Amino acid sequence: MWQPGETTNFRASDHVQAIHQHARCKLLDYAITNLRPIKPALKKRYARQDALPVENDLEGLHKLGVKVMSANLASNIDHVRHDPEATAAMVLELAEEGRRRRNSRT
Repeated sequence: MWQPGETTNFRASDHVQAIHQHARCKLLDYAITNLRPIKPALKKRYARQDALPVENDLEGLHKLGVKVMSANLASNIDHVRHDPEATAAMVLELAEEGRRRRNSRT
């Protein structure tokens, strides 16, 4: 979700680009995007606060040279938050990918 006044109108690629600009280098190899739709009632409530879901602009992410991993990562029962179990599973998957890459170099 947008953070009003900070990331309003940001797409996923805008977040990655901002991180690269602040780091002054290409820092990220992967971008993780959520696939789970936000419930309409929650979208309306957040929209009243000028917060909408971040657009997953996959083409923009690929142009930045990052690989994209996507999963149902949002928990949106009462608030839109990261689902801790789904997020942890994605982190473990990325750690395993890093291990595979490191081991293939040796």
